[in-house]
Amino acid sequence: MSKPVVMLLLITGTLLTVACKKVSYHQLSEEDMTWLVYENNQVDEFSNGSGATVKYVVGLRTKTYNDYGDVANEFTAAYFSQLNDTTALKVADSHGELRLYKQDNDALNVTLSWPHFPFHDVPINNLIPSVANINGILYPDIVIIDGSNYTNARFYNKRIWYSKSAGVVQYEDTSGNIWVRN
Repeated sequence: MSKPVVMLLLITGTLLTVACKKVSYHQLSEEDMTWLVYENNQVDEFSNGSGATVKYVVGLRTKTYNDYGDVANEFTAAYFSQLNDTTALKVADSHGELRLYKQDNDALNVTLSWPHFPFHDVPINNLIPSVANINGILYPDIVIIDGSNYTNARFYNKRIWYSKSAGVVQYEDTSGNIWVRN
């Protein structure tokens, strides 16, 4: 065979090998999806001991893939917005997110951000859950995320109680107010 023909065959073979490489999908399982307890347009109302209320809406719940060449990692998220937020110094202060992400090694990463909370994308699925009685309801799967040492005027929610089966059920602000989901 002539040199140009051999070179053409090598290039064609290489291109076919690269083009036919199988994409590796890392998908969320049904068990993984049990973390996502929120629905589109769901409104959760929280109240404190003095009768004040704060409402949060789940404006969008999405599920898709992040593609990195031949690796596709599935994720889903619920995006929160605090309604009628008059305390936000920046628009982002009123927003949060619950995000489930399947990593390359098929490990699950569940993170939480909450409006006016100092930490963003806090990993919560590896925290050890405990039992808590909140407003007369017994939750066997509560994790508490504590940002007390990092609060300020923008981020004044210092602790969040998250239930895998119910979502955010309670939080505490820097004034000591406990806000419980109604």
